[in-house]
Amino acid sequence: DRVNAFFGEGIIAGSVILLTGEPGVGKSTFLLYLASILDKNKKKFYFSGEESINQIKKRINRLNIQEINLFVSNENNVEKIIEQCKKDKPDVIFIDSIQTCFSSEVETIHGTITQIKQCSSLLIQFAKQYSIPIIITGHVTKSGDIAGPKLMEHMVDVVVVFESEFNFFYRVIRSKKNRYGSIDEILIFE
Repeated sequence: DRVNAFFGEGIIAGSVILLTGEPGVGKSTFLLYLASILDKNKKKFYFSGEESINQIKKRINRLNIQEINLFVSNENNVEKIIEQCKKDKPDVIFIDSIQTCFSSEVETIHGTITQIKQCSSLLIQFAKQYSIPIIITGHVTKSGDIAGPKLMEHMVDVVVVFESEFNFFYRVIRSKKNRYGSIDEILIFE
């Protein structure tokens, strides 16, 4: 399958994938698409601080996705997300987005460098300890940098960039970093 080839060895247990792109480019839609093509028997958890559960349901219906086996939550406290996942042991976790997450251990607002670093660190530690892959979205700034610390790119296993191309008719996904495969593969979506 093309998505497995894109990721190299597929989505590896315990890996952390950062999906970046400008707001509105289609990161959330791609996460739902990815959830729909993963094994139907896999338990998938989707935590969204970006959209309400009703908005996500409408997107799933619009994409005509069925039998997705997806638990959806608006929880954005990382410690609570991790506790829920320790208890229910999903096969894959989607976090949409890292900028909306916060840790109770840090006394700054959502989206600050300190919060993003802390939340990323806790999620990565959890992924490695429990061998559960986590796919995290992150916004890019107008200059094209990932909002928050550039350090996050070095913390994760895979960095994927979602871009608009060809007068916004197509979306291109490129690997910027991939510990498990080539960065020469691209995916193009119409």
